[in-house]
This record gives sequence, structure tokens and C-alpha cells, in this order.
Amino acid sequence: MTLSIFPMDIPSAFAHKWLFDDITCQVYAMCGVLFSMCSLTNLTALSSVCCLKISFPNYGNRFSSSHACVLLVAIWCYATVFAIGPLTQYIMSCTVIFLSYTFILLTVHRSRRAIQQHQSTKNKTTNAHSLIVKLSVAVCIGFLGTWSPYAITAMSAAFIDTTLVPPTAFAVSAIFAKSSTVYNPTVYLLCKPNFPIHFYRLKILLILDLHNRYTS
Repeated sequence: MTLSIFPMDIPSAFAHKWLFDDITCQVYAMCGVLFSMCSLTNLTALSSVCCLKISFPNYGNRFSSSHACVLLVAIWCYATVFAIGPLTQYIMSCTVIFLSYTFILLTVHRSRRAIQQHQSTKNKTTNAHSLIVKLSVAVCIGFLGTWSPYAITAMSAAFIDTTLVPPTAFAVSAIFAKSSTVYNPTVYLLCKPNFPIHFYRLKILLILDLHNRYTS
């Protein structure tokens, strides 16, 4: 999205008009829909995999890296084929994501009630469950926050006179929707238990690299 859309989007925004030809406009629209849908479908698949591993472990534990590769290929094929129906894709992904995280939260709630009866393993399992709950809530909030303005604007333009929707609304809603590609990986990264350790190691490596450059 950064390589295919922003180089055309940014100069056109400053010029207050489209600076390229009609064919480039069609390519721009196709890339925007394709990458946005692919990102949204990735979130849908990720929530489903999390749901399988937590709520249905008998099936989720069979999920391997080869399954993940096949799933990613299927996601890209799905996004490519159905890129012409973004409104339906929003509705479908939203439903799957919320159902998946609902199952996860219900499973976590039942597990915590069971843990209260077995105090010996309470601390370790409770911490893992708390992490899953925080992750699920953060992803759901991020999904609503990034895609709701786009959905509202798109539906308003579809069912109301397009001239009544200001151009600023289209621009701001698109920015929010595209920010999901940054928000969700950041949430998963920050929620990793060993993230501070890796971040500290990376900081040390950067300092050593800078020191070696200046001393050499």
C-alpha cells in the first residue's frame, strides 16, 4: 500500500486534483481495495486461528506453519477475486472477528472459573489468560476504530447523495482504515511477553553498531 498508493495519493492531495491518467486511477483503486481487503481478511483469519487454538484446542493444536502458508495464499486469492465487493467484505469480516473473539472471551472466562478451584496453577495460567483478554479487546477496539469511519462514510455515499458527504470525510476515513495495517501488528508486538527483552537487545546492538562505526 505504501509503495503503490501513497506515491500517487500524496502529490494529488497537495495539488487538490488527480495528477495521473485514467488507467493509473484504475490501478490505484484496485490496489487500494486489494490491499485493504487483504489486511482485513488477515485479521479475520488470525482471529479464527486464535479461536481454534484457545476454544477448540483439539483442532487448533493441529494448525502448523504449512497450514499458515496455505491460509495466506487463500487470503490473497480471496481478496483478489472479491475485491469488487468491499461493503460485503466488511460485514463478513466483522462478523467472523467478533464471533471468534466472543468464543475466546467465553473460553477464558470458563477457564478462570475452573482455575479458581485449582490454586496451584493459578498464577501462570491467569497471566496467559489476561494477556489473551487484553489482546482480544485491543484488536476489537482497533478494528472498530479504524474501519467504522470508512464503513459509515461508504454507506452514507451509497445510500445518500454523494455530494452531501464532504471530501474531508472520505480522506479522514481512508486514513483511519489504512492505519489498521500499522495498529494491529503494533498491538501484537507490544503484547508479546518477551518484547521488552528483545527491544532492550535491539537497543544494545544499535548502540554497539554506532560505537563501532565511530571508533573505526
